[in-house]
Amino acid sequence: MKKILGAVAAVVMLWSCENPAGTNNGENQPPEIRYKPGIYTASAQGYGGGVELSLEFSKSAIIVAVLGGHEESITRETVRTALKRIPQMIVEKQSAAVDMVSGATLTSRALLSAAADCIEQAEASKEADTAAPAAGR
Repeated sequence: MKKILGAVAAVVMLWSCENPAGTNNGENQPPEIRYKPGIYTASAQGYGGGVELSLEFSKSAIIVAVLGGHEESITRETVRTALKRIPQMIVEKQSAAVDMVSGATLTSRALLSAAADCIEQAEASKEADTAAPAAGR
């Protein structure tokens, strides 16, 4: 009986060393507020003209990327691939730091530039909200 109690005590002590009181290893933590929720739109110059991209943000993530108007030639397979795949990759990676599509470099750069602009807008909006004093104070 003493051996069992000793073993249980050892396990409890080891567990408490790995998980000190007051910590929960990130479980049940609210998501970090990174963005001001909303839809942000930006455009950049592609191969054939302007490329518009809108990103929708929650407080902690890029929810959806939507291609807006563009003047790119959709007769080229590589351009069609870039226009379809890059917005998907931005949401998957939660970043504008994704691979470009070979053969559609200028279109890819335009999409990534517009995405970076949208991210900057969402971050700046969050910063403006947290820096602004509350009304009536």
